[in-house]
Amino acid sequence: MVRMKFITVVISLALFSILLAGQNIYALTLNAIDSGSYTFSEGTMAPTTIYHESEDEEYCVEEYSFIVIEMSYSYRKSNNFFVFDLSAISEPVLAAELILSPGNFGDSSTTSITYSIYDVSSDISELRAGGLAAKGDTSYSDLEGIFDDLGTGTLYGDVTVASTDSGLLTLQLNAGALTDINGNLGGLFAIGGTISEFEPDPSLVYNSFLFDSTSTTSIRQLVLTTATTPVPEPATMLLLGTGLIGLAAFGRKKLFRRG
Repeated sequence: MVRMKFITVVISLALFSILLAGQNIYALTLNAIDSGSYTFSEGTMAPTTIYHESEDEEYCVEEYSFIVIEMSYSYRKSNNFFVFDLSAISEPVLAAELILSPGNFGDSSTTSITYSIYDVSSDISELRAGGLAAKGDTSYSDLEGIFDDLGTGTLYGDVTVASTDSGLLTLQLNAGALTDINGNLGGLFAIGGTISEFEPDPSLVYNSFLFDSTSTTSIRQLVLTTATTPVPEPATMLLLGTGLIGLAAFGRKKLFRRG
């Protein structure tokens, strides 16, 4: 009976060791392969347009309004995006965070800006291609759809940035983001972003922006925590095998005694 308990303990420890070693946690840092902004612009002195230059990877988000009663009106808003290559990742992603260089910050009325990130349902190749179109052009609706897509949909996370903040900007991605990341493993994954909208004050110029003067040299990283299931180490398998052999031998000896 004592010997049976001993063998049971040995096997249990071996199984526990396998389970413990069965999942390793790794942090992977991916640099964005592309970034940029889509800008909507309208006013009394210029046509309504939407544009994104594919060569420009500055990811500024902005909202600008200039109103002079009964004279002129100008409004501009920029939403941004980031594209990451997940083709080398096959293991489940357990956590993720977006790390960005903040660039220049500006706000004419408050001391903080709320930046929110969303899913991107637009075709990524079309997102990266961009273009320029005035309202009424055949391609305007396509660019307008991408512009709207970058600031709406499934919320991945948000952060409030103060003018006194310094250092990198970090956003923890939520469960909805993790679901989409895992659904795009092996391919490309895009994130859209925007700042909170405001009601323009007709008595002043309002300009709120973040990530101004950023570029391809700015930090644009997606940090993923992944789980892997490696093959158990030989020592662990040897321990389990020894326990099983011992159990079989004990059971056989006990059977012979009964006979």
